[in-house]
Amino acid sequence: MKILSLSFILLVLIIFSCKENSEFKVVEEINCNAEEVNIEKGGFKSDKKFIDSFFTNSKQQTAEFAFSGKYSMKLDKNNQYGFAYTLYNVKANDHYRITVWRMSKSGKGALVISHKDSKLFYEVQKNAKLDNDPKWGQMDLDIIIPSQVDGENLRVYCWNPDTINPVYFDDLKIQYLNKPKEN
Repeated sequence: MKILSLSFILLVLIIFSCKENSEFKVVEEINCNAEEVNIEKGGFKSDKKFIDSFFTNSKQQTAEFAFSGKYSMKLDKNNQYGFAYTLYNVKANDHYRITVWRMSKSGKGALVISHKDSKLFYEVQKNAKLDNDPKWGQMDLDIIIPSQVDGENLRVYCWNPDTINPVYFDDLKIQYLNKPKEN
């Protein structure tokens, strides 16, 4: 009976958490598909025209594998971090959804959002959801900014802690979400 009650509570929580997420709408979005690089800044170009809209470590662009297009980013033991992007002056209760596609032979490789002092704020996603493609899995973080980092900058990035196998990342998307206004 306890298992049935716990299962029902879990089901209700899942339904309500899914409903709440669907109430949010995308206010702003930035994407990086690893296709174009900015040589001067050493980063990948985003789909935005703003001066600071680029993602780091374009030297890791590779045509070995790609989820979409011709290129992805390869992280290995010599270059463990990439696709880094700074979110400036975040506000408490801001809502961000961050997704990226990962191909990893070892199952390692992570999507991270962190303050420069990781004790203040650090969220990581190490698991990828495999969909129709057996090689590529999507990773996502759904974050509500806590008050302790109000007004601070946060860094979004991909990380490969594996010192043996490379990990490939593609199609990073950062969405700023907001609840629709009540009528």
